[in-house]
Amino acid sequence: MASFPVGDGSGHVSDLEIFRGDLAKVLMEKTRDNVKYIFGDYITNVDDPEQGDNIKVTLAKAGEQEYDMLIIADGQNSKTRQIVFGDDTATSSIHFLDLYAAFFSIPYRDSDGDWSYVYHSPRGRAMWLRPDGKQE
Repeated sequence: MASFPVGDGSGHVSDLEIFRGDLAKVLMEKTRDNVKYIFGDYITNVDDPEQGDNIKVTLAKAGEQEYDMLIIADGQNSKTRQIVFGDDTATSSIHFLDLYAAFFSIPYRDSDGDWSYVYHSPRGRAMWLRPDGKQE
């Protein structure tokens, strides 16, 4: 078991990390009045634009759309990554290390304190707990 301080903002990932939900909230709050958001659909094709052209995206339900910018944040082995970069590039750039990780938040309790804890167990299993700074 190892312990790391996180309360003062100088933790091991504090300068690199923003939670996905926090990023989505900031982006949506700042852009909702002039950006079109589509939920419940997925990309089936992306046309490679010429320099300066808009990006043409085909969605399964909404059909062809045209955008100034396309942000894709749906994971390393995503179908969208394969569409944009090609099957070979999408899979060859990732070397599997027989490791799986899941990240999620649970409600903060006073007993959590300002430290994160790492526990390594046999056969390559590990658990990492740390406060996410959302003391409500």
